[in-house]
Amino acid sequence: MKLKKLSIVFILVSILVATSDLLLVYISYKNSKQSLQYGLEQKTFQLQNTYQLTLAQVGGFMRQTAAYIANDERVNQLFLEGSRAVAAEGGGAGGIEALRIRKELYQLVSSGWNEMTKNYKGRQLHFHLPIAVSFLRVHKPDKFGDDLSDIRHSIVVANTTLENTIGFESGRVYAGVRGVVPVFSKDPETGNKIHIGALEAGTSFALMLQQLKETLSADFAILMTIEHTKNTMWPEFIKEYSLTHPIINNHLLEGFTNKTQVKSLMKNISVQQLLNKEKTILTKINGQYFGVGVFPLRNYLGTVDSTRKSIGSVLVWFSAENEVRDFDKGLINSILVAIIGFIVVELLIYFGLIFESKLIKQSQMAMTDGLTDIPNRHYFNVMFKQELLQAKRNNQSLSLILCDIDYFKQYNDHYGHIMGDKALQLVAKTIKLQLKRKIDFVARYGGEEFIIVLSAANKTTSVKIAKAIQNAVYELKIEHQTRLDNETRITISSGIICYTPASKTVIPEKVINMADKALYQAKFNGRNQIAYYNDII
Repeated sequence: MKLKKLSIVFILVSILVATSDLLLVYISYKNSKQSLQYGLEQKTFQLQNTYQLTLAQVGGFMRQTAAYIANDERVNQLFLEGSRAVAAEGGGAGGIEALRIRKELYQLVSSGWNEMTKNYKGRQLHFHLPIAVSFLRVHKPDKFGDDLSDIRHSIVVANTTLENTIGFESGRVYAGVRGVVPVFSKDPETGNKIHIGALEAGTSFALMLQQLKETLSADFAILMTIEHTKNTMWPEFIKEYSLTHPIINNHLLEGFTNKTQVKSLMKNISVQQLLNKEKTILTKINGQYFGVGVFPLRNYLGTVDSTRKSIGSVLVWFSAENEVRDFDKGLINSILVAIIGFIVVELLIYFGLIFESKLIKQSQMAMTDGLTDIPNRHYFNVMFKQELLQAKRNNQSLSLILCDIDYFKQYNDHYGHIMGDKALQLVAKTIKLQLKRKIDFVARYGGEEFIIVLSAANKTTSVKIAKAIQNAVYELKIEHQTRLDNETRITISSGIICYTPASKTVIPEKVINMADKALYQAKFNGRNQIAYYNDII
C-alpha cells in the first residue's frame, strides 16, 4: 500500500515537474522569439541610421557640386543675362533672347555635367529663377519655363532665405537627392553682388543604395506613393519612368538594389501591411528567411517638419538565416534536453536563469552608483568619450557641467553620514529631474561631485540648465548650519565648459580639467555660483 502511495506520489510529482518543464520550454521559446524580433528591429534601426547619414552625405556632395558650378563667373554671368532676358520678355520661359542664352549656358555646363553623370551618377542639374521657375534643365534642356513653387520647396527656401538646402525631393521629371545653392553674380552696371536664382544638383538613389548594400550586406528599396508621384511628376514622364521603375501596390519603385526580390516581397501581404509604418518582421523569400523593415521616406519638407505625412517608405531587408538557425537550434536542444532528463534540465534551467539574472544585475551595478541610483564614474568615462567622438563627427559643441555640493565635509561631520547619504540622494534626483532631453545624463563623479553631459548644447543652454539645477537644489531647503559662510542651506557650485572637438585625438581629461577649473573659480567666487570656463581664461 505504501509502495502504491509512493508510486502515486512519484507519478504526481513527475507530472508536475514535467508540466513545469514543458512550461519552461514554452517560455524559453517565447523569450527566444522576442529576442529574435528585438535583434531584427535593432538591425533595422542601425540600417536606418546609416541610411540617413549616407543620405545627408550624398546631399552634401550634391550641394558642393552645385556650389562649384554656381561660383564659375562665366556661369553666373550667363544666368544673370538669362534672368534679365526672361524678365524683359514677359517672364516664364522668356523669348528668343532667353532661349539664346539658355542654349549658351547649356553648352557651357553640359559637357562637365555629363562627366559628372558618367562618373558620379549625377542625374539633375537645374537652374531656377525666383521663386522656383525653371530656366534650364541640363538633364532635360527642352523643358523650361514652368513654375515649380508648389512642389520644389527646397528651391523656394533657397531663393527666399538665400541659404543652401539639401534633401530628397520629387520634381517634374525625376525624384532625387538634391543639393541647392543660391546663385549670385556681379552686376556689370553697378558692380554690386546680386542674387539671380538657385542651382540644384541631384542624383538618384542608385549609387547610394548600392554602396549601402555592399557595406551593410542589406538590400534597400525606395517606394514613393503614387499619390505623391502624380502630384509632382509630369504624367508623360511617369509613364516613361515606370518602364524601368515599376509601380507596385500604389507605390513607385524609385530606387532599389534588387528589383526581383522587392517584387517578390511586395506580393507578401505582411510586407504590404508594413508600408507607411515603422516596423520589422521576419518573412521568407524563395525559401530563405529575411528580416524586413520599413521606415518613412521623407522629402525635404518632411525633414524640416517631422509632423508632416511621409511621402512613401524605405524598405530594407537582410538575411536572417543565421538568426533563425540559432533560434531553431536552441528550441530543438531545449526539447531534447527536456525529454532526456527533464528533472535535471529543470534544475539547470533554474540555476542558469539565476546566474544570467545575476550577470545582468552585476552589469547594471557596474555602471550605476549604488547610493544615488544614477550612472557612476565608470559609466561616465565610457559614455563621455563616445559623446566627444560623436560631437567631432557632427561638428557640434558638447557641454560639461561639473557640480560640487558646497561644504559637504562639514555637513557630514555635523549631521552624520546617514543624513549625508540622504542629501546626496536628494541632490542626485533633483539634478536628474532638470535634464529634460533623453540624450543628456548626469553621473556621480566623486564623493559629493556630479558631472553632467549635454549633447549639442551651446553656452546659453548649458548655463540655463546649470542655473535651473542650482535653484532646484537650493529650493530643497536642506538645512546646513555648519557652513563656513552666511548661507544655511545646502547649495551647489558648478563649472561649465562648452567644447567643440577639433583635433583627431579627443582627450576627455582635457575637457574635464577645463570644467574643473571653472568649478574652482565658482567656489573661489563664493560658492553657490556658476562659472563658465571661457569667462575665466
